Amino acid sequence: MEGFVIQGKTMGRFAVFNAGFTLVELLVVVTIIGVLAGAVAINSNTARQQARDNRRESDLENIAGALELYRTQQREYPASLNQLVPDFIDPLPEDPLRSDRTYQYIVQVDRRRFALNARLERPAATTLTSVPSSTPTDTATYQTGYYQAGDQSYHYRVSGH
Repeated sequence: MEGFVIQGKTMGRFAVFNAGFTLVELLVVVTIIGVLAGAVAINSNTARQQARDNRRESDLENIAGALELYRTQQREYPASLNQLVPDFIDPLPEDPLRSDRTYQYIVQVDRRRFALNARLERPAATTLTSVPSSTPTDTATYQTGYYQAGDQSYHYRVSGH
């Protein structure tokens, strides 16, 4: 192998090569991998929270649709969401994170108007300063949106005729 130089030290009949990574290089690579893994974990957690919030909003739409079907047949909204099962919705949607964290259903005494609320995990993009009334005014026909109560964000849906 003429013209080819191998750097290293000769110890007897064997050559010792200075190949490999230094400790500093390994620490830099491990740090970069750790930062990237942390960023991926944070982004995936945010995406899961957003997906659960989207499901909550979809659940409110489904419940509201079942309420409107009930009202069409009974000429009033039910006193409880349980009255919707199984004829109008089955099963009744539950919060995707915890079953003890239910959707709030408020109906007027005359059962002509209702409000649905779902607690969101992430702050709403659009925050309203006023909380929707549990007994909407006569001018309210259909509203949906977000509001902030303390440090919690809520999605709401109000309907009535």
